[in-house]
Amino acid sequence: MAPELFDMEHAGPEITRPSEASDVYAFGMVVMEVFTSQLPFFAHRHDSQVIFQVMSGVRPKRPIHANALGLSDPIWDLVQLCWHADRTKRPSAAFALSRLHQADPGVSLKPLIRGFDSASKDSIRTLRYALSSRDDVLVQLQGEEAHDFIDILDQAMDSPHIDEELSRRCLRALRQMCGRTGYLPTSYNLPEGRLTKTGDLAFASGSFADAWEGMYDNSRVRIKTLRISLVQDLGRVKTRFCSEAAVWKRLKHENVVPFLGVSTSLDPLCTVSPWMDQNILDYIRMNAEVERLPLLVDVAKGLKYLHSLDVVHGNLKGTDVLINENGVACITDYGLASIANETILESTSDVGTYLNPRWTAPELLDPDNSEVQTIIASKASDIYSYAMVMIEVGFTRQKSSSEVVTAPIGLHWSTSIPWV
Repeated sequence: MAPELFDMEHAGPEITRPSEASDVYAFGMVVMEVFTSQLPFFAHRHDSQVIFQVMSGVRPKRPIHANALGLSDPIWDLVQLCWHADRTKRPSAAFALSRLHQADPGVSLKPLIRGFDSASKDSIRTLRYALSSRDDVLVQLQGEEAHDFIDILDQAMDSPHIDEELSRRCLRALRQMCGRTGYLPTSYNLPEGRLTKTGDLAFASGSFADAWEGMYDNSRVRIKTLRISLVQDLGRVKTRFCSEAAVWKRLKHENVVPFLGVSTSLDPLCTVSPWMDQNILDYIRMNAEVERLPLLVDVAKGLKYLHSLDVVHGNLKGTDVLINENGVACITDYGLASIANETILESTSDVGTYLNPRWTAPELLDPDNSEVQTIIASKASDIYSYAMVMIEVGFTRQKSSSEVVTAPIGLHWSTSIPWV
């Protein structure tokens, strides 16, 4: 409340009643409340203390990170006018509105970058405001500042003060910035010298990538590299790769193979994940009595999780499902095919050479005769591939490279596979 409303002893009745001027004073407090997410005079527990401060001419102080919060100099000047002790010198509501329109401050992220601390509630509060402001704020950042802010987003998602909604907002911003700049958070890059390939030959090769066994410190790992020889525009592929990889590190689900990071020292575009000895096909060949329905449920759970975060696998097949030490099926190589589909396939007319037609949805094999305009994998095409994995795992047994026979193994179409 404005100070004159408390001054019953010295002010007349017309002064101590609420007025347009006292509304403007209160509006100044609301502005502070909105920008700081704190009550005016939050340090004082009792109203009597607040009244004493107001009558003594004390007003809330400007926050340290005012500009990062959006509380720019023009808006702060307006707030101080609204708080003027002389009510006749306070601006009208119309004047306040015009000044706010003129200010249009956007957000300066530089103070936030210089002083960010993921353990600080104030820093997290400032970041929340920055990400809820104008859409062009993040575009302001270039070069080193952009990389620093990418690191801030990464650190913020590990803060004890972040909630689920802000975490998702950080992830969206991280994906956007990594895709625009071609940078990844510093924590994603595995230290040079600690990762090595085992042997001179890849143990598996696909249409777009090769898989290598390696060692990271004392642990076996799986290294997947996109085949650069197929790439015509490496810069575009790299930005698309960074956009997808920004999400991979944050994926945490029992049916998704963890993403450990990347290593530019080994290859411009490579991913590193924990080693798992067998894919789902090898596992069921070597364990004839294993229950296959639970394994397919595992795959469904993992795919549902990926799709909930807008991650499209793009090339799901049996060999992309690995079995961990507990016998649980985990999806791997998520997103790599989507990158290749959007950056390599559009430069060739021979789509069948690079896609796996046994698992690939028809609209990707023949986009000219389907409703899609470009060869872009989707959640729907993933579901088509999943159905093929069901057939692959549940109804067939590969005897040799040239013979495939059906094999009833106790899984029937009438069995309901829950989409948990």
